[in-house]
Amino acid sequence: MTTSFAEPPVTFRRDRFGECWHLIPAGELGPRSRALCGQPRQGTRLSETYAEIQPDRTECMCQICTEAYVVLSTSTTSHEKV
Repeated sequence: MTTSFAEPPVTFRRDRFGECWHLIPAGELGPRSRALCGQPRQGTRLSETYAEIQPDRTECMCQICTEAYVVLSTSTTSHEKV
């Protein structure tokens, strides 16, 4: 199953080893916020590549970020329906 990361909006950041992409939620710090899995902010030693569009589905996505996004998008959707 492929997850579409459209709503709520996120950007993407690859870890410093170039292994997986992490999801960065929109926030006060923009793309410099922490990843959903808790990885450090952009500009630290643990962050390198940044992207605004979703990486190809063949790319590795952080599993913890993906699971957190599903929870976040579910709670956001349920609040909008009320």
